[in-house]
Amino acid sequence: MNPRERALAIFLIGVIILGGGGFFGYQFVYVPWTTRTRELARLQKEEQAKTDRLDEIERERGELARWRMLSLPGDPDLARFEYEKYLDALLTRHKIVTGRAITPQTKDNSKAAPTTANKEPIYTRLTFTVHAYATMDNIVAMLKDFYSTGLMHQIKSLAIQRQLTATRDSLPDELELRMTVEALIVNGTDKRPYLLPNFDRGLMALDLATSFFPHPPTVVWASLSPASPRRGCSPTRSATTRRSPARTSSSAGRRRSRASPTTARPPSGWPRASST
Repeated sequence: MNPRERALAIFLIGVIILGGGGFFGYQFVYVPWTTRTRELARLQKEEQAKTDRLDEIERERGELARWRMLSLPGDPDLARFEYEKYLDALLTRHKIVTGRAITPQTKDNSKAAPTTANKEPIYTRLTFTVHAYATMDNIVAMLKDFYSTGLMHQIKSLAIQRQLTATRDSLPDELELRMTVEALIVNGTDKRPYLLPNFDRGLMALDLATSFFPHPPTVVWASLSPASPRRGCSPTRSATTRRSPARTSSSAGRRRSRASPTTARPPSGWPRASST
């Protein structure tokens, strides 16, 4: 074999080795690495999506808890009776008494509500129709009071018009009022024996504001509680152990009379008078 043939043979062997190495490297190194990289990226994306979904569920659970606090009582019959009493007291408070009629609708609207995974309605809707005669000022004050009440309710429809025919009880300046009111009973609400939720609306607003932070809102609620140690309230100290103002002043006077001017010392941190 002459030198030229030997060089060609070495070249061909090198090409075969490089081609085979590249093929095996592509098939058994690059392809598995890219496949695992894509699979890892897909799993990380799924993990992020599930984490976002869990965070969303936690936020929705907090909203559901607040909705249950604002809901009517869990017993539909009690809720209907108590809410009708609330509407009657609301209209009476704002002097809307002429021709007043509050009619609850007995139709079951739970089938029209969205359902949970167990095919249970998320809420039950109670509907009331109200008809009365009142002045515009009284109607505006009533609406403001209505939407200031911490309940899951709304005015579905509202119609205010002049009286077409004057009635015997109505006054000339009174308008005819017709409205449809809807109130909700959220599924899972406690069957409390009263209508209005027993909570401080300021604390609930603070709970809503702090729900976006990692610390639990109950820490804020506890710090604002009247019995919280942070506010200087000691549950073991009763009112009978406190000294009366007269006794305190007399004892302080006796202490001042016993102390001489040369031995009396000001509190620490106060500037002392220099002797001249």
